[in-house]
Amino acid sequence: MRTKTFVIALSFGLCAGFPAWADDEEMKTETKGTGAAPTLPAENSGKLPPPAKAPSAADHALRAKVRKKAPFWIDDQAHGAAIRLNKDGTFSSEAQGGGSIAGSWKVVAGTLLVQWTDAGDKYSYALSGGKTDLLIGGKKESKGRYNLN
Repeated sequence: MRTKTFVIALSFGLCAGFPAWADDEEMKTETKGTGAAPTLPAENSGKLPPPAKAPSAADHALRAKVRKKAPFWIDDQAHGAAIRLNKDGTFSSEAQGGGSIAGSWKVVAGTLLVQWTDAGDKYSYALSGGKTDLLIGGKKESKGRYNLN
């Protein structure tokens, strides 16, 4: 009888201790790790893209001059119809035939970049400016227009 009681007590002790051991093991697996989230490569490439470079102080100054002058027109026959730059970083154009195009502009490395949203076209114009004047493609503004022809 004594052996039977010992076996029952032993099995009861093992059963009672098992859930506590399982909880400890579960906690160990939950807290395991390096603390950093895993990084995944971009689709179809083994490398992540480089981080974007912040605009320089000169670019900020030129962008402020463009916004201060806006709205104005840029006439450039090499690129089609005249475009109108707006203060909010967008532009629009009245193309012949009643159609219009639109996109955005920005200043990067001393250059005015103009990009169309629908066609993906990109044009660039050299910017320079003194304390008061803003030159686009080496030309001054005349009556709200920069004539680059």
